Amino acid sequence: MIVAFGALGTLLVLIPALIAAGNVLICGLASAVAAVGIIAIAVAQPATDIDRFFELLKPAALACLLIPCIWILLQVIPFVGGTLANSAWSTASGALGRPMSGSVTIDTGASVLALCRYLTAVAILLLGVTVAINRQRAATLLTISTAIAVAASLELIVVEMDFAPIAHLSRRTDVANIAMIGLIVSCASAVQAFENLRARKGKPRDARSPLPLALTASLAASAICLFAILASSDSIVFAAIFGAGIVLGAYAIRRLRLALWGQIGLASMAAVAIIGLLATAPAKDTDLTLSLTKPSQFASIERMLSDVKWTGAGAGTFDALVPIYRDIDEADLHDNASTAAIVAIEMGRPFLWVSVVLLLFAAALLFKRALARGRDYVYASTGAGCIVALLISSFTTNGALGPTTSLMASVICGVAIAQSLGVGKRRNEWSMEDNTRAQDGQRE
Repeated sequence: MIVAFGALGTLLVLIPALIAAGNVLICGLASAVAAVGIIAIAVAQPATDIDRFFELLKPAALACLLIPCIWILLQVIPFVGGTLANSAWSTASGALGRPMSGSVTIDTGASVLALCRYLTAVAILLLGVTVAINRQRAATLLTISTAIAVAASLELIVVEMDFAPIAHLSRRTDVANIAMIGLIVSCASAVQAFENLRARKGKPRDARSPLPLALTASLAASAICLFAILASSDSIVFAAIFGAGIVLGAYAIRRLRLALWGQIGLASMAAVAIIGLLATAPAKDTDLTLSLTKPSQFASIERMLSDVKWTGAGAGTFDALVPIYRDIDEADLHDNASTAAIVAIEMGRPFLWVSVVLLLFAAALLFKRALARGRDYVYASTGAGCIVALLISSFTTNGALGPTTSLMASVICGVAIAQSLGVGKRRNEWSMEDNTRAQDGQRE
């Protein structure tokens, strides 16, 4: 287990250095780390932790994680004379003068690489769940994630202050999303430190206690991440604040002991905030996936959405379609497209909206578990906040598809799932019986 924890921690530490690396390099390194961690877990994982893993992740949840894999594989399978095949294959068949089988995707290699990236993210998620079952390791991963997000935020601030150039705008949105996750995680750390301080109230104070220092450091980290978000882009400010608000909302519900009507009131305030955002969105009377995108960004993307079938053009094929639809004097479509638009083009609209519903359900489930937990509720609320924030930002930027953002989000969600449920009463009874038997044996 130490090897798996070390592998996951090393991957988090390398995120600031991987920001400037290519997608293939990041995917390869993350896959290697995930393989090492999974092998270590398979060799040294206790049976009790395996039972705990399946208690946290039900078979239905694991099946939902496989849906994108199945969909991408269906896109790659060639269809002979089928209507599901992309029209590009029939055009190529006519140009070559011979019949050929076609598939949904227009670039099989790109779709296979996209499948590898998704499987890597899922492996990191499952590795995070297994490693963070231990409370101390979960707290350490939360601290490391906060520190890494602060480092990435400082890197972004340096770039925005023109102290250092950054080559690609998509990398900037990737770092901005890491700062957004950092704001949520640092808020959770601050809430946890404040809760610990309240729990120690009335007890003898230790001058060497790290709790006041932890609270100060968490608040400073929140300020740095928020400044980086405000300095880089206004497109994810609402998403970041909304995600942090979920963490603070869970604290308020527990602290004020709000009943059902109080929770409904907070949910209504959140709904009003989202409706207000949609009402003030710059894009009107257009595709819903572009509702939060600036009008100057979606002219060509809207044409791509109108031409694509419900099956999509294939995972990872957006860059292959850009030269066909982009105007001569238009900026890079990959920089301007949102994650929602890219997913709708590559995977189809049904896949996009089913994914949105499933992610919202996962966030609601984590938030519900947070309200039912004890002092470790901040982990589940952090996962819920990150999921909702990334969903909102997916309709404004493409940072959610960034390789380092997906890695950090997978780790945070893994920690959130691992600490979303307390140990069962039956397991506590078993441990009490074991302790009683041990004491009896020592007395004899």
